[in-house]
Amino acid sequence: MGLFKDLAKLQKMGNQQLASMDVKGQLADAQSRMNAILANQPSPAALPDGLAITAQATVVSTRDTGVIVNGASVIEVELMVLLPTGVPVQVTRSVTALPLHLYRLQPGRRVDVRLDPADPQNTLQLTL
Repeated sequence: MGLFKDLAKLQKMGNQQLASMDVKGQLADAQSRMNAILANQPSPAALPDGLAITAQATVVSTRDTGVIVNGASVIEVELMVLLPTGVPVQVTRSVTALPLHLYRLQPGRRVDVRLDPADPQNTLQLTL
């Protein structure tokens, strides 16, 4: 008989926690954080292909933001982009990367990027 009493007690405790939980607020907060992250990632179609330039970049550092979107980690990547003119520009960009592709973001690795020549900070696409 003690088993059923304990189950009833656990069910009562679970119902009390559920009543005090703001699920709608938590979901709204998660959605707003995801929207903020996605707002920092411009669409690759933001510039016509004729205006965007392709350059090589070296990964300087990476930092996990702790956010996961559809199974992919959101990583803040610091890059040293070498423009076609030979001028190096430091760029920081948040990217989503599947765990399978995280090795490509190790410091010292080279990656291809597409960027806006008028504003190199606006890195449009990072090719993993």
